[in-house]
Amino acid sequence: MGVEYRISCPPEKLPKLEEFLRHAGGKPSAQYPEQLEFRFRPCGPDEMPDATAMLEPAGVYFCDHCGAQEPVDVLFRRLIDEALACSDSSDSVTITAL
Repeated sequence: MGVEYRISCPPEKLPKLEEFLRHAGGKPSAQYPEQLEFRFRPCGPDEMPDATAMLEPAGVYFCDHCGAQEPVDVLFRRLIDEALACSDSSDSVTITAL
């Protein structure tokens, strides 16, 4: 559970966004390897991560699990900035709350 978003961007830019997410501290989930987990506070592997992200065919799915709020907010803003930087124009990036 958490606050979910879909950040669309040109599909050819997805490898760049994946690189950004991994560099920002995303680690593959043991249960769902296609999902990257972000843990900004000490917690066990069985506890809910602070945020998760997953590449989709037309963008990134991002879920704020309401853990360490300030670091998650900063990560979300940086992800949006990266998506905009990877795009030809701001019209090619859409942020949708789910």
